[in-house]
Amino acid sequence: MKRREVIIKANQLSRAMDIKNVRVSYAKEKNRRKFQSIADELMFDKATPETAKIAKKYEEYQTEIRKIYESVSKGKTKQVPGPGGQPAEIFDVDTNSPEYIKKKEALDKKFADTLEDYKTKLAEYEKFLNEDYEEEIPVFMVSFEDLPTDISDTVMSAIEFMVREIPLEEFNSIK
Repeated sequence: MKRREVIIKANQLSRAMDIKNVRVSYAKEKNRRKFQSIADELMFDKATPETAKIAKKYEEYQTEIRKIYESVSKGKTKQVPGPGGQPAEIFDVDTNSPEYIKKKEALDKKFADTLEDYKTKLAEYEKFLNEDYEEEIPVFMVSFEDLPTDISDTVMSAIEFMVREIPLEEFNSIK
């Protein structure tokens, strides 16, 4: 399992799920805690602690860029599709305007080292996430019979790795 997959599993298991079987619910919660604990250690700031200073400088850059957006847009905002298709409100900035280009170039120049360092660390972190997670993660398993009959596709896809495999013939014989 890749490190990235450990983080994804932790996120999937952290979602609220309507599971009506106590064994499945218990296993899901135990696995959530285990995967979340590992995922916390794999996060950018934990996995690459030397990036804390760079991340702080990058936050300063983000704050400054936000001020530019606010200034150039004169506080005017627009709605765009956000995460999960939900509407998000952003500053309505013409990124081709001379005012924006001048301010952005000056800011990029001021933070050039920070931007380069952050980009390098982010690339290293991406590589880190795509490597195998070395340790075995013991998983609380459940049997197919434990699964509720009305389980949703979303829940099933999140907990499928916890369900003991059954032979195809056995599965096909279940009525």
